[in-house]
Amino acid sequence: MSDDALIRTHDRDSAARFRTILEQAGELARLLLKSPQAPRALTSQFLHGRKRFTSAERAEISAAAFHALRCWRPATFLLTGETGEVSTRVDLAQARASCAAAVLLSLAAAESYPLPAELTAARSREALAHGSALLLDDFHPSWRSAEAFGAEAFGAEAMSRLAALPAVAASLPDWVL
Repeated sequence: MSDDALIRTHDRDSAARFRTILEQAGELARLLLKSPQAPRALTSQFLHGRKRFTSAERAEISAAAFHALRCWRPATFLLTGETGEVSTRVDLAQARASCAAAVLLSLAAAESYPLPAELTAARSREALAHGSALLLDDFHPSWRSAEAFGAEAFGAEAMSRLAALPAVAASLPDWVL
């Protein structure tokens, strides 16, 4: 097997594992949105039950969940076109899709939405993008993330639409601005 084939196989495996991590991150993000419990305690409790993940993967789950919460409004806007504020009534599929969209948003606009170091340390950009795309494609085939989150989705037009909505772009409640 050539070196290129080994790299592609490793990236595929890493992407599939990252998809699983994003699923868990979506579940955690959803719990964080709707629970009155302190985020640190809830996160610790949630991750404690995930023994099949390594400690590095549990750190990735936590980082991806909190990153999704920080980027919730712009990621959801690019995913669905909705400009509404973050709701505590989020279903699991939407939470997982928003986690994946937040990663793809960060890969496309790293200067505005940097990824946490826990996510970039162990995986290539290709594995992050492919794992996120796998998750989006499973939950809603019409999103077809290859098209929805390709270069054209994060082109000047999409980013200018996002920039025209400062509260959404900053992922803040409307009343703050």
